[in-house]
Amino acid sequence: MTDHLKAQAIRVARLFAVAFAAQLITTGTANLGWKTLAALGIGAAEAVVRQIWPTTPATPPKPAASPPTGG
Repeated sequence: MTDHLKAQAIRVARLFAVAFAAQLITTGTANLGWKTLAALGIGAAEAVVRQIWPTTPATPPKPAASPPTGG
C-alpha cells in the first residue's frame, strides 16, 4: 500500500469516526440497539461518501419566455 493510499484510508476512517461520534452524541446512549447503531453507521458512511464525491449543483432551468403581450 502506498503512502497516499494509507493517508486516504486514515482520512476516510477519521471522517467516519467523527460523523459517527457526532451522531451518537446527538442521539444519546439511552436506547442504543443494533438498529440505531446501523442507522448511525449508514449516516456516517454517507457523510464520508459526500466528502469523497461531493454533489454537484443541478443546472438551473432555462427561463421561460415571456408571454406575448396583446398590443
